[in-house]
Amino acid sequence: MAPVTCGMHMAHLKAIINQAIRDKKVSYDTHPFEYYERPAGMPKERDISVADVKKIRDAEIKKKSQRVARDVFMLSYYLGGINLMDLMQYNFKDAKIMEYVREKSKNTKKGDMKISFTIPEEAKPIIKRWMGRNGKLDFGYKYSYPNFRNYVTKEIIRLGERLEVESHVVYYSAGNPLSNMVLNWAYHWKRWSIV
Repeated sequence: MAPVTCGMHMAHLKAIINQAIRDKKVSYDTHPFEYYERPAGMPKERDISVADVKKIRDAEIKKKSQRVARDVFMLSYYLGGINLMDLMQYNFKDAKIMEYVREKSKNTKKGDMKISFTIPEEAKPIIKRWMGRNGKLDFGYKYSYPNFRNYVTKEIIRLGERLEVESHVVYYSAGNPLSNMVLNWAYHWKRWSIV
């Protein structure tokens, strides 16, 4: 089990024990987690330079699988690091402003987190290229979501290797450079809001 996964399971177990203590269902002379140290997770390999993003964006790609991966990656970049599930479910038909509730935050205790921002001009040609009649992105593959996610992941890694991108490139790498630059490019990202 990965350290991060173990840490999550232990955090849930600790929360259950703490609730049981508060409810006076159990008592301990020594708290079960008194000497527990949460394992440090491995650093996430998501950092990628703007130069590497440009290298991916500008690459001449013949293989359809890598064009799909590149375009999905660039959409994530242009659309603020959007989750792949949210990207694939979004209806782009006639959309100038992108508004959605993150799949990860739907029906949680914190409530639905609505995200709203103007679709950047750079994203529009990619959306137009792949948008189906129903307004959703259609890459011509009839895979389940997990299979498509794995497919995109493998192809973007292969593309990064082919282009000799120094960073380990994955789909979610696209969100980091953008978030680092958003303060400098505030004028470029009009009406960005999390409601």
